[in-house]
Amino acid sequence: MDILISDISDLAGFEFNLDFDGGLISADSITSGNLFGADTWPITSQINANSISFSETTFAAGLDITSPAILATINFKAIGPGSSNLTLSSVVLSDSLAASIASFDTQNGNVYLAPVPLPPTFLLFATGCAWIAGKSRLRTKSTPIQS
Repeated sequence: MDILISDISDLAGFEFNLDFDGGLISADSITSGNLFGADTWPITSQINANSISFSETTFAAGLDITSPAILATINFKAIGPGSSNLTLSSVVLSDSLAASIASFDTQNGNVYLAPVPLPPTFLLFATGCAWIAGKSRLRTKSTPIQS
């Protein structure tokens, strides 16, 4: 999952927390979107059972972000079926003078994990396929050959 940003002027640093239901998904890793390139200075990258904290800054000039850009990419692993809110909190954006950028909107997300079909369903399906294949083979063998 990508954390995106757009329509921000003079961005030189950011931090955020992402909260989720740790009973349904677990975060395996978080990587930088490399927004600041070689001038990136990572501050925090922490994965907990129900949340992620991440922050970066740059000492170069702030960036003007006009189209969506990736701040970070998070890899999740499914634990069980259900629905989990993905809630951004403690979001702080800062400019090249280390002042907070006050005017921005955040959008939260949701992930839905469908249940995996149960083994008896697969067994019933496989049995039906085998029966059809067997009937087809018997029909082919029992056809008399006429000369």
